Amino acid sequence: ELDLETNDVGFDFSDIEEATSLEVLYLSRTNLDSLDRIWLASNLRELHVTNNDITGRIPDELFNLVKMERMFMNYNSFSGRLPTKVGQLINLEELYLMHNELTGQIPASIGNLQKIKVLALTENKFQGTLP
Repeated sequence: ELDLETNDVGFDFSDIEEATSLEVLYLSRTNLDSLDRIWLASNLRELHVTNNDITGRIPDELFNLVKMERMFMNYNSFSGRLPTKVGQLINLEELYLMHNELTGQIPASIGNLQKIKVLALTENKFQGTLP
């Protein structure tokens, strides 16, 4: 577990694949502005990146973290559609994406999340029907 929450630290994921025992990562309120290469932390079960400066689309590669159980990515500025690859997170129990700028329809693949207990998607710009 690595907890740097509420610190103004520069964080770069360039060598994160070497942190083979890292399962829980707290980076909320750290002024983080990118998730580039975080998906190389293949044993992550829990990711906290709430209240940061992350913009743009949610990287498809993030959904290769198949051990992920809890993902907290609310209060950022993610935009675009929620990738259909979200359905690959078969162990996901909690997904928090509130207060971003996500658009489009919620992908049908969300139905693959059979262990999901909390799906928090409020305060976005989703449209259409629920899958």
